[in-house]
Amino acid sequence: MKAHEEIDMAEQEEKQSLLRTPGGASTNADGVSQSNQSSVLLIDEHPHEGTASGSPVDVDKYSIVGTARRRTSSELIAFTMFNFPFGAVLGCSVTLLSLESEKLAPENSSLMLGLFCIMAGLAQLVCPPLGKLSDRCRSVYGKRRPYMTMFTFPTIFAFFLMWHCSLEKNLVGYVLSLLLMMICISAAQTASLGIIADLVSPEQRGEASGYSGASWLFGALAGNFCLQSVAYVDFRLLYGVMAATLFMSWLVMMGIVAERDTSKDPEVKNRGAKLWEEFLDCFTLDTSQGYDFAFVVLGRTFYYCSVSSQAFIFFYIRDFLTADRHRITYNLAGVAIISYCIAVIGASTGGALSDRPGYGRKRMVYLSCIVMCVSCGMLLLFPYVVNGNFALPKTVEFRQFPKMALDPEEERTEFLIPSGDSDDDGPAGVKTLNFQTLAHFVSDKLHFEKLKQSVLNFLHSIEDPSQRELRGWGYIFATAMVYALGNGAFSAVDYALALDTLPNKNAATQNLGFWSISHFIGFAVGPAVYGVLLRGTAQFSTSVEANDPANFAYTGYALVYFTAMLFQLICALLVFKVKGST
Repeated sequence: MKAHEEIDMAEQEEKQSLLRTPGGASTNADGVSQSNQSSVLLIDEHPHEGTASGSPVDVDKYSIVGTARRRTSSELIAFTMFNFPFGAVLGCSVTLLSLESEKLAPENSSLMLGLFCIMAGLAQLVCPPLGKLSDRCRSVYGKRRPYMTMFTFPTIFAFFLMWHCSLEKNLVGYVLSLLLMMICISAAQTASLGIIADLVSPEQRGEASGYSGASWLFGALAGNFCLQSVAYVDFRLLYGVMAATLFMSWLVMMGIVAERDTSKDPEVKNRGAKLWEEFLDCFTLDTSQGYDFAFVVLGRTFYYCSVSSQAFIFFYIRDFLTADRHRITYNLAGVAIISYCIAVIGASTGGALSDRPGYGRKRMVYLSCIVMCVSCGMLLLFPYVVNGNFALPKTVEFRQFPKMALDPEEERTEFLIPSGDSDDDGPAGVKTLNFQTLAHFVSDKLHFEKLKQSVLNFLHSIEDPSQRELRGWGYIFATAMVYALGNGAFSAVDYALALDTLPNKNAATQNLGFWSISHFIGFAVGPAVYGVLLRGTAQFSTSVEANDPANFAYTGYALVYFTAMLFQLICALLVFKVKGST
């Protein structure tokens, strides 16, 4: 406790030093520096307790959050530009990691996808310590840009390393390079989060949050455009695209964002606190001013636990609609493009709307949770819509019949089987079945005739596969639009809700780093739970594909989406407990 008190005293001294401009520059009555080196606005958090001109400034009433003028839209876009490559990475990760898990571990694809997501989640443990280091950074380039630069170039290297390991089918190397990439890009993005807290006034935080969400969604949109372009060539080309996108975003932020020179600010020393105490303090939520921020972080965690269920949509479509991986990749990229376009519109307008009286952030979260539950319910009905009936969905129809010695002189009936196999003397996708041979498997002629008639009825009832697939993809697109409305509503107020409830404005990046972890904890815990559900139900499945480790039963998918709906409900209940935001 004594060590923590000494740390707080040091941070208090830092706040006092920030009220003084470098080189002894004077300040006016409002506390704003008259020096060109420090254009800092001191926002009075207690407007009814204003100080008289020339009176001492109470640092407990003030926090340094921006500049003296209102930020333009172009500036807000530049401040949130680093969300663009971050969105490109995460927006494509669902399809990209699904493809990699099938290539690198075909017999345990669901568990491998869960492992990939866990690796991404573990990487987020660097966010709070990096946030604290960024808050204490002393540099002529400011607090945030040095750390963004430090971790951008290792991220670019990790992208090319992932590309190489994927080509070589090196599973261990791919997992390690994925971990390196997520650590570095998360550290860089955590530093960028502090720019809004530093340079934007509270009156514009809702608008800034909307631009932040829109930048993320535009990145995801661009990433899926690129994924669709390379779907029939080589999906690994996307690694090069993401590396280039990250580099360009870094260039924009380095050229436009101008931070205050902190090189002359006094260092914040731990004053006796041990290194491990400093480290643990990074993972401790400050509840001295209430539990609002804790509720926001927990609610966000459960929200992304729910959203992570979409990581298995690739397998869902593969098992119940089509096994063509190239077509799934291409169409899923198209689905993502449409859904992100809708989400961008919602995020761009919803943030500013939440600043107005009568709307608020919490209502947007409630709306999002309701709409997301509707999208999960629609996914539960997907196999029924594809099959056109309400019979219990099967993973496949018929893959093959028992091998039989066929007499070429006997009468044969040809019919299509949804399989890529073929007889030596027949075209691909066609099997020949001798009805007389079936007589060996029945007890008498009557049973044989019934079996023959059943097969003929089955053949006549087979729907044109193209019509079935068209209906299935149309339903997926409709579900994605509903999903996009819910996700856009949440993205619009996600960041603003965190800024409203920050317990310590002068340790903004450390707290926002903790907040950022919740996203990836959700994406780590959720897929781990869903992967176990899918694999576990596959072991007990009685379908014709029970012995095929590459496919999963409908029961498993139903449990996945019911669990996702439960997580959305928990998120709404936690946000309801927040009192410090509208």
